[in-house]
Amino acid sequence: NRPAMTHWLNQFMLHCMALRDAVDEGDAAAIEKLVASAEERRDAWLSSWRKGRDTGAAPIEPQGRSMLSVFVGQRMADKIAKRPSGR
Repeated sequence: NRPAMTHWLNQFMLHCMALRDAVDEGDAAAIEKLVASAEERRDAWLSSWRKGRDTGAAPIEPQGRSMLSVFVGQRMADKIAKRPSGR
């Protein structure tokens, strides 16, 4: 489904560019807001995906990593979130 894929790739790139700009500007509040929003949206998608499924198993289960850790690494994400390292 080329049109749908193009749409979602564009959405992903727009969000990545917003994150890049916030990092470039050193805007910690904007970075935290963007990452929190991404986590909330993923959680909402996963919850919606599970509704009505027999097994309730997600296509990809989270590995205990946050969205922030994808960008800055788990140790730094824990430090930013003020959690003990290694969850």
